[in-house]
Amino acid sequence: MTRAALYVRVSTDEQVESGYSIPDQKRDMLAYAEQQGWSVVEVIVDEGHSGAVGVRPGLDRIMALAEAGKIDVVLAKKRNRLFRDRYIRMGYERALLEHNVRLVALDDAGHRLADAVMDEFGDWYREEVTKNTVAGRLEKARQGRLVASASLPIYGFAYTPDRESYVVVPETMAVVDEIVHSIARGEYVFSVKRSLERRAIPAPRGGQLWATKTIRNIVFEDAYLPLPYPEIAPLLTPEVSSRLDPNGEYGLVWYPRRRVRLREPDPSRGYRRSQTVSSYAREEQIPIPVVSSGIPREVIEEARAVLKSNRQTQPSKHRVYELAGFLRCAHCGNLMSGGRRRSGSRYRYYYRCSLNQREGRGGCEMYKNLRAEQTEEAVLHAVLDAVKDRDELIRRAEEDYEAERRRVLRPGSVDIAALRRERDELEGQRMAYFRQAARGRLTDRQLDALVSEVDHQQKHLDRLVQEHEDREYRLEHLEAGFEKTVDLIRRGRWHELGITEPQARNARYREIGLSAEAAVDGSIRLSWRFGEEAVVSTQDLTSRATPRLLSASRWDLQSW
Repeated sequence: MTRAALYVRVSTDEQVESGYSIPDQKRDMLAYAEQQGWSVVEVIVDEGHSGAVGVRPGLDRIMALAEAGKIDVVLAKKRNRLFRDRYIRMGYERALLEHNVRLVALDDAGHRLADAVMDEFGDWYREEVTKNTVAGRLEKARQGRLVASASLPIYGFAYTPDRESYVVVPETMAVVDEIVHSIARGEYVFSVKRSLERRAIPAPRGGQLWATKTIRNIVFEDAYLPLPYPEIAPLLTPEVSSRLDPNGEYGLVWYPRRRVRLREPDPSRGYRRSQTVSSYAREEQIPIPVVSSGIPREVIEEARAVLKSNRQTQPSKHRVYELAGFLRCAHCGNLMSGGRRRSGSRYRYYYRCSLNQREGRGGCEMYKNLRAEQTEEAVLHAVLDAVKDRDELIRRAEEDYEAERRRVLRPGSVDIAALRRERDELEGQRMAYFRQAARGRLTDRQLDALVSEVDHQQKHLDRLVQEHEDREYRLEHLEAGFEKTVDLIRRGRWHELGITEPQARNARYREIGLSAEAAVDGSIRLSWRFGEEAVVSTQDLTSRATPRLLSASRWDLQSW
């Protein structure tokens, strides 16, 4: 009997879209499997994941079942439930065929060429929708209307019923007015923050805690700065400026505000997609006039001048905190920050919970400050204890290398030579179109449409070739780094690995995937890719996890 895995996917935007609900997909596929006489091994659901990316928990689960020889076919309701990118599909499908597993959808045409056309059309349609959506929003901004989308209004304002302009909310705008006046009088940003929290004034997104960055952003937000008509009219189109009162004042909202690029999902972090956020240059943005906030312009400008004159906090010049960036509080999960206290004629250096430092025990119960020297020495002993077992360390390094290699290859293996051949074929097709046009068999309009389609496909192929060339480059460097690490481990060249060099420990700890959590009793739970978990104490150099750590001594530390 054919063993089938049913695949269900619904992205965040499709949660309410007709025909894509999870129960509907399950019902139709179960009925089809029963009709075909298939045995359903598992129903795999990818909820909230886009079909345009090739890294999803459901796809990983399918591959695991295929590698284990537990399924023969994967069934989806529609082809676009599996993939919305034809070339990602090609790589994944080729990987499944190595295990004699095939992909099937209820809307398959039953013909290879027809299915490829459907996939290409879906890919093109998705790109066109995105392009048209962006163009539509930009045109809306040029017409002087707010682009609301799903974003919240700027604090102190609310959308009008048509969501194309703002009205002032007196209660929250009064908070903005208080913030600006306080900063202009010379109050510290942190003092303003504590004052707002003591009076239980909700933050812009509804939480009880205010971020200092939020307060600074409020001061520099142009929507609050009232400008007279003669100053903003030259920035606007004649159509927009003609709708404004020549004697009035207006704030400005700049669109688009931020450029957000999503990276590939990371399986080690629950398939979350990290973001790269950057600001648009002012010349790339479109000004949209909004109703005046009513806050005096001179007060806002004074507050901005005060913040611009403030000196930014500089990194510590007194010592290197080796555990900075990955030593976290076990109670709240926030990073531990470095600090120092004067004791007589010298300073003592500590790690302390950043949330407890800001909020006290009301924010986090981790009140204990950990002596930096003792903490760093205890962690170093635990790491050195792991690297003494060279065979185990090499085995862990190999596991880590294979895991990273699988992560790089996860989108699927595509034959670059085949992609280049396909691109050459498209170039030949382009020349054929020109020859037909020269013979009068195609009109200019038909020629433009056909060449445009060829250009679109060529750009897609060029992007895929570049992606896979980058992948090969990453694999080469990954393999070279792995071979060098194993060689250094075998020869015991710990100094070259950077483990015992004080200035390089922070970077080396990151390389081995060290994770550290500090508890209020002074203990620190450690884990890393090359060793098991351990618990070390900042009071002495012992561990409750591995007996070998109990014998660690200063002689051991210096011998390595």
